[in-house]
Amino acid sequence: MQSTQQQPKFTEKTLRDAYFVLFRNKNKIMLCFAAVVLTVAIGTFFSPRIYQSDAKLMLRLGRESVSLDPTATIGQIAHIGQNRETEINSELEILNSRELAEKVVDAIGVENIIYGLQEESTAGTASPLLSKLRNAIKGLIRVPLIALVNLVESWSEPDPLGQLKQRELAINLLMKHLYTEAVKK
Repeated sequence: MQSTQQQPKFTEKTLRDAYFVLFRNKNKIMLCFAAVVLTVAIGTFFSPRIYQSDAKLMLRLGRESVSLDPTATIGQIAHIGQNRETEINSELEILNSRELAEKVVDAIGVENIIYGLQEESTAGTASPLLSKLRNAIKGLIRVPLIALVNLVESWSEPDPLGQLKQRELAINLLMKHLYTEAVKK
């Protein structure tokens, strides 16, 4: 007696089978892809723009800034702790100076500072969704509008008083939003 066992037949999976599965579900795949892209685009469009910079400036006392008191003798130790604090305070005053703010405004541009800092200061006035929508629409309109204003201004005679007022406003806004501090000890 011979027993014949039938072994199950497994068909080999081919590349054609994988393509068949993909093409059968192509509408679902495209719908998921479009939903993800749309969600990311809307999230990016309504996310707040945050431009904040933190920097650390390390000061090193060198030979040029260390001086001995003329009354000190060679055997005594010169105390330079107070001198170091005054140097750091001097550097902070330089960073907070109007002259440095003027150079930054000239390098970056008056429009960039004025429009950027005014949007930041008015962002928290209304509901978050409304302010995000308002800022997004302003961002879309502002670029062509600024180009149009610059084109019209190039045809007319320059108004030095108006440009000076805009520059002063930008300098004052920058100095108002600048914060510096020295780390203790």
